[in-house]
Amino acid sequence: MPSEIDSEELQMSSEIHFCSSHGRGRRSCLGKVLEAENATEELIGIAKVLLGQLQIVQFNLNGSIQREAELKCSVIKVNTNVGYSRLARSANLGVVAGDPNGRIIFSAITRLDKIKDALWAEAAVVKYGLSLAMLKGVNQTSVETDSAITVKLLSKMRTYGGKGKR
Repeated sequence: MPSEIDSEELQMSSEIHFCSSHGRGRRSCLGKVLEAENATEELIGIAKVLLGQLQIVQFNLNGSIQREAELKCSVIKVNTNVGYSRLARSANLGVVAGDPNGRIIFSAITRLDKIKDALWAEAAVVKYGLSLAMLKGVNQTSVETDSAITVKLLSKMRTYGGKGKR
């Protein structure tokens, strides 16, 4: 059974024979064969680089999938903060959410105008934080806010099945 080198030599020999039988010189044909070999080596090198990059992307994707699965199983802490301006009747809302290991999952800020009072602003930032958590696919959250009144009102809503007192 011929080795790989023997078959390559046979192929080169037949290519050179083809070139000489069609009126081309052996040197010109050999040059073309060598150019083709160089191009092949270059393409193999590019393919190896692309394969390496693909493996890195797959590794990162697997890590992201694993972190997403961990997030869905763990309780994410959503910290909220508000800066309210009574004069402008506007509020700057800030949210930072982290996992139990202290890694930040997401953070966001926004501004709301025509806010009735600071309590409305506190409730708005809690709603904003929980909405973002839902969009990120987080199933379990705990919320931390500076407003004891907001916590009390939200606790009452939960006690009454989300309907509050009537």
